[in-house]
Amino acid sequence: MLPGSGAELSHPDPARSQAALPWLALGAAFSPVLFDLVRSLTAVDRSWGIAVAPILIVLCSRGEPASPRRPRLGSVALVAGVALQILGIAGGAWSVARLGLPVAFCGLALATGRPSLPAAALSLWIVPPPTAATSLVSSWLEAPLARFAAGVWSALGAGLTASGPLLRTPSGAELGIDEGGLRLAVLLAGMGWYAGVRARAGSAGLLRRALVFGLWAIPGQAVAVLGAAGLLLLGQPALGRHALQSGLPLVAFVLALAWIETRRRAG
Repeated sequence: MLPGSGAELSHPDPARSQAALPWLALGAAFSPVLFDLVRSLTAVDRSWGIAVAPILIVLCSRGEPASPRRPRLGSVALVAGVALQILGIAGGAWSVARLGLPVAFCGLALATGRPSLPAAALSLWIVPPPTAATSLVSSWLEAPLARFAAGVWSALGAGLTASGPLLRTPSGAELGIDEGGLRLAVLLAGMGWYAGVRARAGSAGLLRRALVFGLWAIPGQAVAVLGAAGLLLLGQPALGRHALQSGLPLVAFVLALAWIETRRRAG
């Protein structure tokens, strides 16, 4: 084989292959949780963290210098993550089993130095918000937003009414807007955390950005509910539901990512 020939480039890098082995082993160890997460992608209103978190982790890792290795602490986190998975599956509590994955992921990141712990913490966004939390938020956030949308459209002569987080037209067509606000807030908080990681902010900066971005869910959800109510009045409740569950998170992710990257490149 001639030096410099293209065939030389086809040989795998042993160091890179060896570095990938721990991550492959982690994937194998958490295959039950990974299968459960992939299956839950069919629930569109719950899938955004599952899809977005890996993208953000990869973006954070590009060009990122290796962090100091902390194998002892990493090993403790790995064991804790595996224990959470086993206990969650044994007890039928898949939310606990899912939590084991980001804990173990952060442990392996600590042990290997890649990605950094703040970047690895984005894996927490894979775990959907608990149902109890979404129900609680629905009672004090979604219901006022429904009343707000009904009031605006009624002032325009549409006669829309609200009952809790449920919008209803004079003809009886209905649209539930419950639980979307919290999921949008969690998604945007993850984008804020990502912005902090890219800016190499400390713990306070990461938390502050996550909080500020998460609060943008309130006006964002209000505008989206107004639009979905308009679709309901046009006789398209299913389209309004898809706009809230899929369209709004997608638009929020794209706009937030574009804003973060533009600001970062501008200095």
